[in-house]
Order: sequence, then structure tokens, then C-alpha cells
Amino acid sequence: MFGYELLDFQSLILKAWFERSFCMNTWSRGAGKSTLSAIFILLYCVFNENTKVVIASATFRSSRRIMETMEKFLQAKGAWMLRQCYPQEIRRST
Repeated sequence: MFGYELLDFQSLILKAWFERSFCMNTWSRGAGKSTLSAIFILLYCVFNENTKVVIASATFRSSRRIMETMEKFLQAKGAWMLRQCYPQEIRRST
């Protein structure tokens, strides 16, 4: 998916995020929190058209990392179908 291979626990968490409205996860450092969040946001917007997503994090750096990861996935070599779902640039605002 977008040039990224999900681990088993990541696919289970991603599935839970789609099935439930409220999920609380506690992860360690390096577990792929920002990456999985970026994948979820991209897929959520594909499956729920005309939605707006707000990325709010404890620090601006974390929010920026999620946005950069989303843009990296959109520019990946095998993501031509995903790019068709996002005809406009991802908009950043404060």
C-alpha cells in the first residue's frame, strides 16, 4: 500500500479505527504512530468523500510529520490511483 508494507498489528489497528468511532491507543516510540495515522487519514478521505479532516496533535511537529507522510505517500511511485482521488493539493492552514 503506497509503497509501505503494514505489519500485522498495524492492519488490525487500522481495521479497528475504521470500525469504531472512538479508539485509544498507547504505543511505544518507533511503533509507526504518525505513519499509520497518515494512512488512515488518506483512506478515510477516499472512502468518505467530501469530508474534511483536522489533524490536531500534542505538538505542531507531530502534526507536520503526519502531513509530510501523507504527501510522501501521495508522491510514491505506485500511488497513481491514490493521486487520482486527490486532484487538489492537501491544504495546510493554522
